[in-house]
Amino acid sequence: MPIKKLEKQYKELFNNLHNIVPEEQIKQEKIFEENKKKNKKPKYGYKLEPDQLNDLIHDLPNGKACGLSQLSYEHIKNCYSFTFLIYLCKMYEVMIRFPIIPENFNISELKPLLKDPKGSNESIDSLRPVAVSEVLASGLRLILNNLKFFSLVI
Repeated sequence: MPIKKLEKQYKELFNNLHNIVPEEQIKQEKIFEENKKKNKKPKYGYKLEPDQLNDLIHDLPNGKACGLSQLSYEHIKNCYSFTFLIYLCKMYEVMIRFPIIPENFNISELKPLLKDPKGSNESIDSLRPVAVSEVLASGLRLILNNLKFFSLVI
């Protein structure tokens, strides 16, 4: 499969707006902006403890693909530094308290994988795209899925 053809196909598949007319999209963006202005003051947050975060990090799987930053789970797991964990906790606490996340947390790298290793790679139908997210974005998702284990701060 020529890489340019695959790139074009993936761009069309993931970047075209499907079944959304521009007027509806503009209306949704206005509603989002209005809600964002109303909810500037946080109502609550969570206190993340470095030891709890470290436990979550060490449960991450090894051998997964790296995101755009080229950081892997192993980089985070093996760079044990209590100071680093404190900074990660503070960063995630701010993201949860003020629902704002870095723009690159919404970006994934698409990697094509063969559906059947014995099959041909000449057809787009024999490939499936896999979205690889940033490690720190995956960390936020992991925390959000485990909020019940952290202390609620009002």
